[in-house]
Amino acid sequence: MILSFFLILFVAFLILFIVPINSKSFVSVIISLLLGIVSSFFAVYVMLNSPINYLLDDTNVIKTEIGIDYLSAFFIIIINIVVIISSIYNIGYNKNQSNIGKLNLHYACISILHFSMLGVLVCQSFIPFLIFWEIVAVSSFLLILYESKSKEIIKIAINYLVQMHVCMLFLLIGAFILISTTGIYTFESCKTYFETHNNFFLFLLFFIGFGMKAGFVPLHTWLPKADPAAPNSVAAIMSGATIKLGIYGILRILIHIKTQQYEIGMFLVIISLITGLFGIINAIVQTDIKKSLAFSSIENIGIIGLGLGLGFIGIAVENYSLAFLGLAGSILHIFNHAMFKSLLFLGAGNIYIQTGTTNMSLLGGILNKAKVSGTIFLIASLAICGLPPFNGFVSEFLIYDGIIGEFNKGNVSIDVLLLVSLFGISIIGGMSIINFTRMFGMTFLGKRRMNLSNSEIKEVSPWMYIPQIFLVLIILSIVIFSTYYIEYVHLVIHQFLPKYHVIPSEAMAPQPQILIVIGILILSIMIVSFIKHYFSKSKIIEFGPTWGCGYTGETSKMQYTPSSFSESFENITGQLLNTNIKFKPIDKLEIFPTSRAYTKANNDILDENFLDPPIHYIQKNLKLFSIFKSGNTQTYVWYAFLFLLILFILTFSEII
Repeated sequence: MILSFFLILFVAFLILFIVPINSKSFVSVIISLLLGIVSSFFAVYVMLNSPINYLLDDTNVIKTEIGIDYLSAFFIIIINIVVIISSIYNIGYNKNQSNIGKLNLHYACISILHFSMLGVLVCQSFIPFLIFWEIVAVSSFLLILYESKSKEIIKIAINYLVQMHVCMLFLLIGAFILISTTGIYTFESCKTYFETHNNFFLFLLFFIGFGMKAGFVPLHTWLPKADPAAPNSVAAIMSGATIKLGIYGILRILIHIKTQQYEIGMFLVIISLITGLFGIINAIVQTDIKKSLAFSSIENIGIIGLGLGLGFIGIAVENYSLAFLGLAGSILHIFNHAMFKSLLFLGAGNIYIQTGTTNMSLLGGILNKAKVSGTIFLIASLAICGLPPFNGFVSEFLIYDGIIGEFNKGNVSIDVLLLVSLFGISIIGGMSIINFTRMFGMTFLGKRRMNLSNSEIKEVSPWMYIPQIFLVLIILSIVIFSTYYIEYVHLVIHQFLPKYHVIPSEAMAPQPQILIVIGILILSIMIVSFIKHYFSKSKIIEFGPTWGCGYTGETSKMQYTPSSFSESFENITGQLLNTNIKFKPIDKLEIFPTSRAYTKANNDILDENFLDPPIHYIQKNLKLFSIFKSGNTQTYVWYAFLFLLILFILTFSEII
């Protein structure tokens, strides 16, 4: 049966290259559906029954063991939803693309990326796991290059690939330590190693590798560059699914932690608060929607890490209510973030198709001509801000409940940590509302800022907005059926908490509380809407510009820009931002000022101050080797001959 499936998959992959250009996107969807249906079948089977495991090869060289437990089943569902939705979205997004070669490479890489991500999740042995991990990096690299119209995008893609190989280096070192110490080639070696060795050192080694893929600060520098450079459907996959592999890897290691849970939990809380604050502070000052969304992904990785840290601190001090709520909030937020962040990137794709840009400084007034796209983007924005009645509220509520509910239980150090965590996540949540109020307002409301007639803006193809509506339904289902989602999360948490630890009943209390709060909110909205409709049904409704205190001569130049909206915030957080402003001030004696240009760029302070200097140093020194670059074929043949001669002499002398 499995061989038959792979044969069908291979045939579909070959068909992708020979079908007409208009059919390639449909074949890509079929491949994604094949992968999604089969892998989801096994994932659902595991959810309803028990984990499955199978040994393919017992040789010492390869030792291939595949399996699906509750954790990998959870991530399989996430990846399948995001990739299938993005593949369907591609039908409308790429309909005007006429380059057959680019489309062949694009759709082939999406299929390879989907398959390799699933391979990462089912491989329990290090060697095949790392092979699939490398394929994920290479296929993502090629997908980033799909819309490469400048050397800058090529540079960003290469930077991404280099950092993913640095990530691979740390994973290889960690795997080598485990294999050489325990003789076991699977992740079970972590369990054996952690029983007799220092837990924190090896965890930190793997955290650097997996944390770079996830986007934890200061390992995040590739993310704010790669996501904006990639096509919107690819950015949705990378932010919604690919970076989750980093979180999966961290969780896979954490499952086997035996000691030092308190130190590891404290480390996760600190690094996650820094990640969350750094991400949202930088998101607020960006003028490009995709770059702001990329920094927002870093912020949400911080929230996920904070829940994990609190959960492990709860395990360390045997406070299982805190452990459950922290882990439950974190794991559910992984799913939530995949849904609303992929929805936001697809929404940014709508904006790009409608206007040709994602620069908020040039946008405005889109909602008048694209109400479906605007409504979907608004729902996604409310969800990522953690506001009811949307899914972000449910997962963040669990973390809040764990912090507040376990406060003042007699442990002063824990109370201080919870207080700092509460302050941090509250600040992050508040700034997230600022960010998405700014993003939605500058993009969809007000008047157009571009020299483009409003009549040219129209709603995107149904192939683009119908998949987004499906994501909206999933977002709402998490709220309505939160009990069922948390019940499954409960199964995942049991891999961290031994089953003989009964989860306290108060830990499950947030479920009815969430439903009551959301029910009251929905009922209030319905009542207000009914009252408004009742009293206005006999009135003639007229539409016109917003009342401006009698002044009607406003233009788009008089509106807030993204920069002016966030100027007060930038003044407060200026030391944490790297803002470059180019503007010649107007002298007081300059009665008739000459024309001026104002440009402002907010760059990643960690990237410019810590990553760029060593890269520039390496590049500078590599130029010294340019003397060997002659451009003469005969010279290169002589290089090869000299190398072989040196190799022969060293071998003959028994030096090597």
